[in-house]
Amino acid sequence: AWQIATGADLGEPAVEGRRTAGWRLLNWYVNRLLTVAHRDPLVADAFLRVNAMVAPPQHVMRPRIASRVLRGGGRSG
Repeated sequence: AWQIATGADLGEPAVEGRRTAGWRLLNWYVNRLLTVAHRDPLVADAFLRVNAMVAPPQHVMRPRIASRVLRGGGRSG
């Protein structure tokens, strides 16, 4: 929970802090995930489960979800 909260803070340019390549990649992925979640119910459900802390953060990185995020939206199924 702490990493999620502080990671979001670092998305603001005015916030001081180290932004590693890993952090930039993760932030890119989360931003894309949120965009895709607006039109893909499976991605939206995965995000909401993580956000509600009923699934671990890795849930949104599972191949089924990640492929939909990287493609920009998924097919049903």
